[in-house]
Amino acid sequence: MKNVFSRRDFVRSTVLATAAFALPNDPFAIARASPPPEATSPIRLGLASYTLRNFTRAQMIGFLKQLNMSAINLKDVKDHLPTNPQ
Repeated sequence: MKNVFSRRDFVRSTVLATAAFALPNDPFAIARASPPPEATSPIRLGLASYTLRNFTRAQMIGFLKQLNMSAINLKDVKDHLPTNPQ
């Protein structure tokens, strides 16, 4: 019986072994080391106006205020950001 160890199996086992050694000894150390929730995150969450394409501009602004979002990517949809003024 010939034992075949493919290149894919070799790479997979190497990656798994490397990941196992990279993990801390204490599995909950990452959760305890997290910053407090009050700290500002470097990631800013935004929204594309196309998501709210079925609503008017006023409704879209109201939804953004409810979600407490300050970043929006305006698209040329309905009356959100018309490219040609009329």
